[in-house]
Amino acid sequence: MDKLTHYTETIRRIPNAQAFDTWLLEQARDIPPEKSIQLRVPANYIRGCEFATWVAGYNTQDGWVFEYDSDSKITRALAEMVVSVCNGKSNDEIRNLKFSDFVGITTYLPHNRKKGVQLLLNRIHNITH
Repeated sequence: MDKLTHYTETIRRIPNAQAFDTWLLEQARDIPPEKSIQLRVPANYIRGCEFATWVAGYNTQDGWVFEYDSDSKITRALAEMVVSVCNGKSNDEIRNLKFSDFVGITTYLPHNRKKGVQLLLNRIHNITH
């Protein structure tokens, strides 16, 4: 099972938005608050996100590797999901990923957080082009 399907199936079993928020915060607990001080540079900053968020990536022979950081626990949890779906993929695979592919992940998100997921995916697309 790929990561996107795994997250979609997991979230599908969550009964409501409040339970989803609790689940997201539980996921965020396992993520270090700051992955790399080197990420927090203007070139990696995602403009338009509700909370400060940075994403960087590099291509390897095994596919792309992305790193992220944010001041928000929930944003870190969402970024972890999006980045883990994209890590290891080729340019073409990433280019073919659309926001609509993440509908299962964004089901319970308010508009501003859905926008953040879209901005994160846009940033990943920009990195890979």
